[in-house]
Amino acid sequence: TVSFTLTARQLSLIDRDFGRAIEPGAFEVSIGGKQPGFTGIADAHTTGVVSGSFEIIGATMYIEN
Repeated sequence: TVSFTLTARQLSLIDRDFGRAIEPGAFEVSIGGKQPGFTGIADAHTTGVVSGSFEIIGATMYIEN
């Protein structure tokens, strides 16, 4: 089991007006040494990746920079 907390700031993006916002939508988080799409050979064969998904619902939320 892997457990961690993502803060509002970590989930935010910078909009076209340079404000920090959290937008609704579906997201996937991956952790581990071999991320999806990795094509290199630097990681050990036993290194895996754990991923999960979540959805933010509601209206766009603006947070302080």
